[in-house]
Amino acid sequence: MSIYVVTTHPTAALEKIIPSLSEKTKLRVLLDGNFDGTIASLYSADEYEDAHIVLECSETSAFAFMDWVQSNTSKSLKSVGLQFDNGWNIGAVALHKGQFTLMTTEDLSLLGNHMTRQQMIADGEEIDPDEEYEFEWSDVRDEVQLSFIHHIAQTGTAEGLDKIEPFKTLKEIGGSFSIDILEDAPSNIATKLSQKIDFYNYELMGEIFAQQGDEFWKDHRARIRDLMEDLPEDLKSSKDFFKQIVPPVSSWLFEYAAENVKADKEMMLMGAKADVTNNWGASVLENCSEILKTDRAFIKDLITINPNEFYKLSDEMKNDRELALNAADKVFAALPDPFKSDEEIVIAYARTGNWQVFNYLPEGFKVTEKIVYAYLEGGGDLVYIPEEFINDESLLFSLNHIKEDSDRGYALRKAIEKTDKPVSLPLAQKILEIDHKFVAEFEMDWLSASDWNELLADEEIVHALPFELGRELIISLDKELEKNNLIRPYRLKEMSEVKEKLIRDLIQNYSKVLVKDGVCFSEKTEPYFEQTLDQLMILFAPIDLANYKVGERRGLIEAFNEYSDEHDKKDIEKDEQYLKLKEEAEQLSKNIFEDGVTALCLKYLLDLSEAGLIQLNQKENK
Repeated sequence: MSIYVVTTHPTAALEKIIPSLSEKTKLRVLLDGNFDGTIASLYSADEYEDAHIVLECSETSAFAFMDWVQSNTSKSLKSVGLQFDNGWNIGAVALHKGQFTLMTTEDLSLLGNHMTRQQMIADGEEIDPDEEYEFEWSDVRDEVQLSFIHHIAQTGTAEGLDKIEPFKTLKEIGGSFSIDILEDAPSNIATKLSQKIDFYNYELMGEIFAQQGDEFWKDHRARIRDLMEDLPEDLKSSKDFFKQIVPPVSSWLFEYAAENVKADKEMMLMGAKADVTNNWGASVLENCSEILKTDRAFIKDLITINPNEFYKLSDEMKNDRELALNAADKVFAALPDPFKSDEEIVIAYARTGNWQVFNYLPEGFKVTEKIVYAYLEGGGDLVYIPEEFINDESLLFSLNHIKEDSDRGYALRKAIEKTDKPVSLPLAQKILEIDHKFVAEFEMDWLSASDWNELLADEEIVHALPFELGRELIISLDKELEKNNLIRPYRLKEMSEVKEKLIRDLIQNYSKVLVKDGVCFSEKTEPYFEQTLDQLMILFAPIDLANYKVGERRGLIEAFNEYSDEHDKKDIEKDEQYLKLKEEAEQLSKNIFEDGVTALCLKYLLDLSEAGLIQLNQKENK
């Protein structure tokens, strides 16, 4: 819940209401609906302040109270105001003729510091432009909030707000504020008003007790506790009532139950399920009857549902091996020491994939293969298992059981690093059989050129190659092997139509001068053109890599700037590393276009000539 201050314009309207209200009045009672919170304080006008009311409640309840004030005052009322302060974000809401208008700003410090400086200048004091000056936060905050509320009261709209102080100054010094029409507020209020609190309407109470929309869990708990404090005495022993309200909340509601409810096993187990489902802390053993706390069959069922109840067991129950085994996956660290040496119990915890399993084991405990594989089967990271169990078999097993929400690539890289030996071709093939996308995490130096070539006979693996590794492999395999399995399928996947058109157009241009007879592009010339395109892909690979590094550096700087203050941001065009990479890429591109592409075009025409598919002019042929 939050603190809100309610005012009216004119202030006399609120002054007339205050005598009819009492502090600590529950808004649920006053407004006759499903509202939380209370009237925290009432203040009549004095020589220092106007009349105002302080609420402690949620946002919708505050809006409903504003609406109530508007409905219970004279026609002279122009607006109802609401002020709030979250520390980093202050704001106000004005209710005028049924419309809720919200103003917020995060630049109160900027405005306050400016106002202090201006006062110092007026007083003839020197100021340091780089120094932050202290100011009275509440004074500046109230001025901003009340100026907004008064403007709405006088004009009925937020238009022109930037023309009045202090908003005019705020914009001039680079600050900002936002205005929003809260269109959903009236309907939200109406929904809450329609939910009359009738404890004997069990179905309705189940809906009311459930967490509402974006309601914060602490606000939810406070609202429900407020309701339970008014629970009719006869309902405290009604199992049907608690069956309706506990599932959407938690077992802590049994705190308000009579003994016959607290002693009912099924009711308590229902509470345990609610705690797990709704992510509440385990509280069944805090609220059940004393007799159930010693009922072993009940305790077994309880910790099967919610192992976290184990922490609240008696010492006698904690030393029960079967109960410890049932709860081990959640509370292994809290188990008595003898159970931490019990292999079956250790395996039960290891199956969670929690790497802490190896930290909680007693000194001198011998980790077994069963424990290791139970841990890996649970999605555990291979890097945490004892060195003697790290091998190709355990690596592959771990990759087969990585949790869906884990970074599989990171797990592979760390696992390869942990094995601390070269990656063999059979191991690489088995890794990629698990998922060919793993190739995106491979390093080029993991395999020899011939091993890479064999792997890349599988086009699925070729298609999964990331940009940088793909280009690096194109360059490497072309240098080390006479033929390779990568270039053709990779080129078909990666080469743009722009590059293909570029080489076609250049060849056509050269043919106008060099070709005496024959056509440069036909079904018979297609194999030669495919080879030329392969060579073009190889030719462009260094340019692609160079441009990739330029983009990578630019991206790093932009990401840094996005989360940096204005004075810490970097100018990309002044970054030495970026400029160097950019210059190298541009020079490389120039050289390849001037020499490499021309040579490629001429070679294509010569190959066609030697194959008898075209005839070159004799002079040009020489």
